[in-house]
Amino acid sequence: ASDVYKRQGYDVSPAVHLPGTYHPRISRGGWPHSAQMLPYRESWRATGISYALLSEMLLHLIRAIEPNESNSEAYGYEVAQVLIRACTETEAAWRGVLVANGKPDGRLNTNNYFALKHLMRLDEWEVRLALHGDWRFRPFGNWKEEAATKSLEWYDAYNAVKHNRELALPRATLKNALEAVAAVFVMTVAQFGEESMRYS
Repeated sequence: ASDVYKRQGYDVSPAVHLPGTYHPRISRGGWPHSAQMLPYRESWRATGISYALLSEMLLHLIRAIEPNESNSEAYGYEVAQVLIRACTETEAAWRGVLVANGKPDGRLNTNNYFALKHLMRLDEWEVRLALHGDWRFRPFGNWKEEAATKSLEWYDAYNAVKHNRELALPRATLKNALEAVAAVFVMTVAQFGEESMRYS
């Protein structure tokens, strides 16, 4: 049959996985309560709680700083707290997915995490800030393997602020903080499905 398809111009190659197989903790649609997700129910619950707390921090922040282009470079200690919390949550999600898929739970870095970009289609996601529709974020859109940390501006800023707050605080900008929160949203949905956000 494959010869027939090849003659008709189709590119036919063997399936990598057998029908019914899946990557653990990676959503391809459906409810977060599916049998595939049952082993990760506690992770999903904890992620929802963390996301709710992060959302409260973000709401507090944007009550003080109007999220528009003219304020995109505004920075400060409250902004840094949102940035740090969001990036910590993103790292936890990256690690959780890699470990669920067989990666030893040792010392991991963005070179390891980059493997998830294509597997979870992370660069395809775009997040719009509710009530501020002109602000759209593709937190993983520019992620490059050869610069796995530097190519994520928001994540690179987090590392700088975390290790040298006194000099790097100006990198804790509103734009970077919002992009980092968008990354948490993307990782949550990419793991547990869009329906999971109804319970967050």
